[in-house]
Amino acid sequence: MAIDDPIGTAAIPLSLGKEREQWLKRAWDAIDESKLGELNRVMASIASPTGEERQLAHGAGRHHECQRHRRVFISRWMTIKAMQSVVSRDSGDGADLLLYAPLDTAFSTNEEEECPWIGDRLPADMTTSAAVRDGEVVGMGAENPKGYAACTIAAAQAIKAAGVPLQRFAVSGLGSGRHADEPAAVVA
Repeated sequence: MAIDDPIGTAAIPLSLGKEREQWLKRAWDAIDESKLGELNRVMASIASPTGEERQLAHGAGRHHECQRHRRVFISRWMTIKAMQSVVSRDSGDGADLLLYAPLDTAFSTNEEEECPWIGDRLPADMTTSAAVRDGEVVGMGAENPKGYAACTIAAAQAIKAAGVPLQRFAVSGLGSGRHADEPAAVVA
């Protein structure tokens, strides 16, 4: 053990190997940042407070279904409650790969519920009037969680576009939130 790593927890860099490095490069090259930003903006324009994520989950699923002609994904919905749902997608017949992000936000975007503790009115980053400002998406949950969810979708599409061979399934799990008195839902 080194002095700068007294308990032996320093990361050990591993090589992916040339073939995997090529897959990674092709996948990164397949990501269109402007399309990713627009997907994030659209997602941040849909309210999704905990327990009410259904509209956003269906919108994310429709985003993939518009890619249907290229046979990118098959969508499956698992409804949890009237206002909740979970969407998962699979592609290919290769190794399981789960790309997961939650969809629920901590706030409702309803000024009557959130003010006055937030302020006299909701700031721009807490509304569903999402916009791109100085190259950044601003809107409810644009970073957390919707930016993460948009990235899982873009990553799954990039893996497919790059032709990365999978042994089983690629699953993009977009999770609903839950209230404390409800059981958690797991998508596998």
